[in-house]
Amino acid sequence: MSEEPQKVVKVKLLGPRKLTKEQMESPSPRSFWPLALAVTIFIACVGLLIHPIIFFFGVLLMLGSITGWLLERRSYLR
Repeated sequence: MSEEPQKVVKVKLLGPRKLTKEQMESPSPRSFWPLALAVTIFIACVGLLIHPIIFFFGVLLMLGSITGWLLERRSYLR
């Protein structure tokens, strides 16, 4: 049995990039940032009920989670 050569697909995302068919069909890499964002939203909501300092701490962590997630996506597209 002979293997077929892999088909290369050219895609322009912030410049020329060659991807194989398997890379095009595979899901994006898994990230922990959505879970981190969910946890920080929970902390901020609990902070609304308990104490304003916990709320502001949750908001700061939430901004950090959003920033981390956006920077990760940006580096994946390069």
